[in-house]
Amino acid sequence: MIVSQIAYGQESKTLSTKYSFSVGTIKMADHNLSNQEYSGIVYGLQFSQGQYYKNKNVSWNIHEQIRYSHPLNASKSAYITYLGINIGFGSYYNLKLNNFKFKLGGYIDIYEGAKYQSRNVNNIFSNDLQLQLLANITAQYHYTWNKFGLLVQYQMATPLIGCMFIPEMGQSYYEVYKYLSENLEDVVHFTSFHNRQGYKGNLTLNFLFKGFTLYTGFIHHFDYWHQNDLYFYNKELSGQIGVIVDLEFRCGLKSQPDNSVIVF
Repeated sequence: MIVSQIAYGQESKTLSTKYSFSVGTIKMADHNLSNQEYSGIVYGLQFSQGQYYKNKNVSWNIHEQIRYSHPLNASKSAYITYLGINIGFGSYYNLKLNNFKFKLGGYIDIYEGAKYQSRNVNNIFSNDLQLQLLANITAQYHYTWNKFGLLVQYQMATPLIGCMFIPEMGQSYYEVYKYLSENLEDVVHFTSFHNRQGYKGNLTLNFLFKGFTLYTGFIHHFDYWHQNDLYFYNKELSGQIGVIVDLEFRCGLKSQPDNSVIVF
């Protein structure tokens, strides 16, 4: 979630850009590949941008995330190579109460997760393709002491509705794509609380400086979904570090500082 200048409620001409790196542990299950749980180290990169609309109480942000992992099963006899990509867009209403601020809204997220299993000779590949609408709530507390600024933030999101691609048990991807027009209703499914549950939590400490923010925090995610007698889940606990840079657009000669048109 975007903080820094947006946390102060400044004008919509300020665009905040976030870059972060995360590393932690992941546990996953994909019954399309194996009935066993796989666990290992997961690495992540995230990029996002956010800004206020003309209504200073409403903001938007876009995010892109990529994760990579190479988890092993319990007996260490097989591994899964995992690459996950998320792209999303959201809007939020911002409510400020003294030093507290709450952001309420939701976002649309597109998720692609490719998995390769090292020892499954019948079906070595699995593909998670999902489109989800998630509800989001963020709580922030802003503390200042002299010129030092600290913002503590906790963000939580949970999936509401969407759709996902899951083949039938034992069905190969060759069969799915070859007979896609006949199989479409069997492999594309509506999702809600009956077949998908989860939460995405993120706790961060943001150290505010003029024009940019350094932050560190923890990510805890849990996603569980099922269909066609196949069950899947991802459990992740990671630490993250990052930076948020504010780009301020100035229009008109009178508004431009002597030394620069763009302020970071």
